[in-house]
Amino acid sequence: MTALLRGLRELGYVYGEHFATEPRGGEGRPERYPAVAAELARLQVDVIVCAGPMLDALKQATSTIPVVMAGANDALGEGFARGLAHPGGNFTGFNLQGVELTEKRLELLKELVPGAAPVAVLWNQPGNWRAAEAAARERGRKLLSAMYPWRAFVEVGGLISYGPDINDIWRRTAVFVDRILKGAKPADLPIEQPTKFELMINLKAAKSLGLKIPQPILSRTDERCQHRRPQTR
Repeated sequence: MTALLRGLRELGYVYGEHFATEPRGGEGRPERYPAVAAELARLQVDVIVCAGPMLDALKQATSTIPVVMAGANDALGEGFARGLAHPGGNFTGFNLQGVELTEKRLELLKELVPGAAPVAVLWNQPGNWRAAEAAARERGRKLLSAMYPWRAFVEVGGLISYGPDINDIWRRTAVFVDRILKGAKPADLPIEQPTKFELMINLKAAKSLGLKIPQPILSRTDERCQHRRPQTR
């Protein structure tokens, strides 16, 4: 939210003067997503900005309110758009290339831990699991370690992450919101894909696991984090 509001501010929008927000969340409980999506649809807001698993609930809740995706895992495969250049419906925004990035993360894991060690996968999106399974099968690896999609996991103790700069994406969704508020239709706004990716490593986690990070990976790392405790509110 902070990144989105910053993006709107950069475009000249003043909160409370030019726009107001109706924030909603599922509290980490997927069973709540349909009710939250339906509530937003009843409010008839001008535009909805959303990411992740709740996008599917919004697809079921409305076909008319513009939805800006601050990150769909697989916009085409999950049926949010007919094409990237011409979405054709009420969804536009960013496609995070989740399937393609899953294969890249497995490549990085192979560099990090060479050999035939088993690889565990925790997922909440079937497309990512199918991509991981296929990529592992091609490389003779067994899937049951951990590689994360976002830097936040590494900042609080995870070993390694590779993925788009999610704050940059949320900031850039403001451009879509701006164009929609000025009359553009989501169906005509091409879906964008990330151009900035981050490779993050937590050196303390690596040390505790007895892992020596190969130099080729270190040389490509955007930031080497030390473990820090998450802030409490």
